[in-house]
Amino acid sequence: MRQRAALVSLRFNPAFVQHLVAYAKALRELNFAVDFLLDPAYRQFPELEKLANVATDFEIPHGTCYTHALFLNVASQHRSLAARLKRAGARILYVYHEPWKTIRSYLKTDGIRSLLIGAAAHRVSLPLLRLADVVITGSEYALSTYRQNDARHNSNACSFPLIYDDEAGPIAPEMVNRKLYFSYVGSINRVRARIDSARLRSEISNCIPVSASRICAKGQSHPFQSGQS
Repeated sequence: MRQRAALVSLRFNPAFVQHLVAYAKALRELNFAVDFLLDPAYRQFPELEKLANVATDFEIPHGTCYTHALFLNVASQHRSLAARLKRAGARILYVYHEPWKTIRSYLKTDGIRSLLIGAAAHRVSLPLLRLADVVITGSEYALSTYRQNDARHNSNACSFPLIYDDEAGPIAPEMVNRKLYFSYVGSINRVRARIDSARLRSEISNCIPVSASRICAKGQSHPFQSGQS
């Protein structure tokens, strides 16, 4: 039977559209059937419906059985949906973008506002962390932070790059070579955000464009493999 994945984001954030598109394309390369379970506000982005069925009623489509469900961001509604999907036999994966740091670390590098936001997001994330079969962080630094502060809730965690749909095509290397600076994604690594552009170009010049088949080439594991830990 062909594996089927649900890509879930029940709290709208336009910044996640590219993640949704990229994951859908990557999973299709890995021979998954894909559906989106989304906040209704995502319907304003037609590129999603061109890739897969979009359900926006916060329910599992009738008669659909998922082998995997990937939750892409924090939302209070995710807990109940994840529990239902897990009872139905789906493997739950949670992309944890901003692992909880210590209070001292927040105050030192981010300030009181980020501390309050981080604390609220962490509280909402805890039920899904406990339910997930795999917790995915976007970098080794984030994974290290997770293991220091949240591994007691779920020790089965791994790092996997945040992926975007590559719209540059064959001119991507040329575009990268013209760049003077690269920004960081999120705030988990704010204190290490500045990166020497020449060094970064040399490290990634052979990795553009990145497809699922290249990420998983030569036997490298990915979070959708049943044995990933």
